[in-house]
Amino acid sequence: MRSAHPPGTSMTTEDADVLAYKVIMHIVAEEHLILRFLALTGLTSDDLPTAIRNRSTLAAAMDFLMQHEPDLMTFCENAGVKPESVRQARSLLPDPPDSY
Repeated sequence: MRSAHPPGTSMTTEDADVLAYKVIMHIVAEEHLILRFLALTGLTSDDLPTAIRNRSTLAAAMDFLMQHEPDLMTFCENAGVKPESVRQARSLLPDPPDSY
């Protein structure tokens, strides 16, 4: 089980959830990102409103964003956060399922 605070941080699971929702909103707002995210996860646009209530889906969105540094950096710049914050938040979320 993951701790409430990764070593050396004061980020809470609530902070991680808030940042994860910002990540998913960023993905949804960018057509090229949402299309790729849906294709990779197997989710449909109809599934998404329900799926994002699951913290594992939020983790999958963060993993997706962190896999492509230019997308991560664009998000961080727009959201005013450091990439390390995204990584810390991700460490507080459960691993996504192998498939949806």
